[in-house]
Amino acid sequence: MNFMLFIGLHWVGDFLFQSTAMATNKHHSWRWLGLHILAYSIVLMTGTVFFFPWEVTWKFVLINALLHGVTDLVTSRMAAAYQDEPRLFYLILGLDQGLHHAALYMTYLMILNGSH
Repeated sequence: MNFMLFIGLHWVGDFLFQSTAMATNKHHSWRWLGLHILAYSIVLMTGTVFFFPWEVTWKFVLINALLHGVTDLVTSRMAAAYQDEPRLFYLILGLDQGLHHAALYMTYLMILNGSH
C-alpha cells in the first residue's frame, strides 16, 4: 500500500471538498469546522475502505478526523489572524499541511504495523 494514496485523499478532502464558506468560516464557527471535518472524513473513508478491512478503516478515519479537527481549530485561527501578512499566512498554511501529513503518516504506520 502506497502512502501517496493517502496524501492524494487528503488533498481531495482538504482542498477540493472544502467550500469557500468552510475555508473562511471554520476559524470562528464550530458548524463550518464540523462540516469541513465531515467532508474530509467522508473522502478519507471512501478511499480507505477499498484497501483495508472495515474495522481498520473506521479507526483510521476517526483518529485522522480528530487530529484534523484539532489542527484546523488552531491553524485556521492563526491563519485568519495573519491573512493580511502573506509571509506569515503561508507559513501557517505550510505548518497546517505538515501536521496533517504527519498525522496521516503516523496512523498509516499503525495500520502497517498492525497496531490497530
